Order: sequence, then C-alpha cells, then structure tokens
Amino acid sequence: MILNRLDEDEISFSTNLLEKLEIYRPKLTPILDDVVEIDSLDTLLDYYNNLILRWSAMTVVFYVPQQESASQERKKLFEYRVMCEKYTEKMYKVFDQYWEKYEKKYTDIKTLISIGEIKEYATTGTLDYDTIKKRQT
Repeated sequence: MILNRLDEDEISFSTNLLEKLEIYRPKLTPILDDVVEIDSLDTLLDYYNNLILRWSAMTVVFYVPQQESASQERKKLFEYRVMCEKYTEKMYKVFDQYWEKYEKKYTDIKTLISIGEIKEYATTGTLDYDTIKKRQT
C-alpha cells in the first residue's frame, strides 16, 4: 500500500492531499453542522458533488495507520481523519432530511432514488414513482 512506502515524497503527498480535502470541507461542514440547510434540489446536487469529490480523497486518509512512531506527516493525516470522522454518519442523513422536509410525497422511496433521477427531477420536476417504488421488492 502506498502509505507504507512513503518516504521523501511523504511531505508533498500529505500536503497535497490535505490541500485537496480543504477545498471541499468549507462547502460541506456548514451543512453537516446544521448551519446551512439544503432547501433545493440544486443545493442537494451541489452537496452531493462536493461530497463525492471530497470522499474520494478522504478514503486515503482513512487508511493511514495510527502509530506512535508515525512521521509528523502521517500524524497530520490521522488528526485530520479524527476531526472529520464525526461527520461520517451525518453525510447521508442530509439526503433524508431534505426528502422528509421538502419532498414528503417521496419519503417512502427516498433511499431508492438514484443521483441520475435526482438530476432529472431537478430538471423536469418529475420522478417515475412507480418504477422507483418497484425497486423496494
């Protein structure tokens, strides 16, 4: 695994990774901290896009081993991981909250709706409820 082979490039790798993660954190934490509410499909899609881009990079951080003898760079990554772990459970609840508050007629299928269907719904204003509902069985 790459994290076990880092040496002279470790500082550059760690710095670049944290910089990439920090691009998305300010866009997500106000929502995850309940400071900003998602109140439209466009905002929900924006949240989703930022979440996916950040989560891709965050995956690497979750594989950083916690070792007392770890380098300063690995300790920074681990500290960042600890700071962000509190949001893991909330990330997906944001979707539920949106559907329950703004799209109540779809709450029974909210976990079955794909991101493509959300994009289509944002554009056309329609969801194929019956088709989506069939996924439940």
